[in-house]
Amino acid sequence: MSRVSASLALAALLLLATPLAVAAADDPALAESSTADAQTAATVVGLSENTSRVLALPDAQRSNFTTPDASVMASLRMDTAAATWTLSRESLAQKLAAAGTQAERQRVLENATENAAAAVDRLLERERAARQAYLDGDSTAERYATTLGELQTRADALLSYIGPRNDPAPNSLLSYADRGSDLRSTLFALQAEVTPLVTDPGASAARAVRGGLGDRLSVLAAPSGFALSTIADGLYQRTVYRTDLLDENGAREVSSSELDSILDALYPWARGGDGFVSSGRYQFGGYAYRARITHLHGTILSYMDASSGQPYHETRETALSVVATDPGWTNASGNYTLAVNRSYPGGPLRVSVTHDGSAVSVPITIDGERVGTTGVEDGVLWTLAPRGEFAVTTTVAGEELRVNATAT
Repeated sequence: MSRVSASLALAALLLLATPLAVAAADDPALAESSTADAQTAATVVGLSENTSRVLALPDAQRSNFTTPDASVMASLRMDTAAATWTLSRESLAQKLAAAGTQAERQRVLENATENAAAAVDRLLERERAARQAYLDGDSTAERYATTLGELQTRADALLSYIGPRNDPAPNSLLSYADRGSDLRSTLFALQAEVTPLVTDPGASAARAVRGGLGDRLSVLAAPSGFALSTIADGLYQRTVYRTDLLDENGAREVSSSELDSILDALYPWARGGDGFVSSGRYQFGGYAYRARITHLHGTILSYMDASSGQPYHETRETALSVVATDPGWTNASGNYTLAVNRSYPGGPLRVSVTHDGSAVSVPITIDGERVGTTGVEDGVLWTLAPRGEFAVTTTVAGEELRVNATAT
């Protein structure tokens, strides 16, 4: 957001020259309507109208399920990054203490900020390259997820140097930057850029990279970004990063009422409907805004680019014991019923098996892969939904039950 490329500037000029842009400029009501429509289109109904909408990744081209393998080299790079930025904070404090004038102090901070910006660029480029290799078929979902796990830890360490998302850490750049300064604005922009790499699903991948127990991950990739999701201990966690919804042409202040209107359009049930509990916000110096929405089924963190008013990053945590799902597909045989509820690619998929309405505990297979067993008490299995058409099967009383479902 803080560094504008010539190509983006040219694209912006071409966009302003289009009839729609000219019409919108002449008619503020049209501009407001077009923006609202675009914002609404960014999120879609995932499981049901009676739960929160989700940030979509509409042009996903590849998707798989995987658990990253342990990687000694990646672990070493993660440890090196953590040590590097810890030492950098200590070095920054020493250089500032030795600075004899305000001008020297300013140069120290500017040089350190340039180094941090270059580090942010390197991490984002590493993600783009890994994603492109996966899209091109030159890499696997496992390797891409391993990269995301490594980048999670490295980006988190870098954020400790720039300044954490909430309170600036001691000796971080933000702890020294004067309020209202251009330097502080640049640091907020760097925060907003690198934050999409620091997520709970990414942390799960990082644990696996270090040799710990990793959760099964759904990995979706598109030219416009990626989505990573997992289920653990009855909680569904998902992160989405949409690079196409970033407008890097500058910053602007967004009023509380405007931000509320944007959030209401993006998340009508969670914000203004029966599901609303509370909300809060954090400002990245006018470059982006983070809204925290707590609703009856969980929590959403939505990051919006200030100049475009579009959400470019979303993380969510959903309690599967209470979330609403719409009916999808069923098949019955001999008083046994297999039911698969509606979901979206990488979303939580509810599968249930009953006999005359009573729970049945049986193994469940999706497209030939065994994904788990329905519960003894409720006959329900929560798993991750594939992308597109898929077959859910089980065997009861020696007979196969099959449901063909779709997640789009």
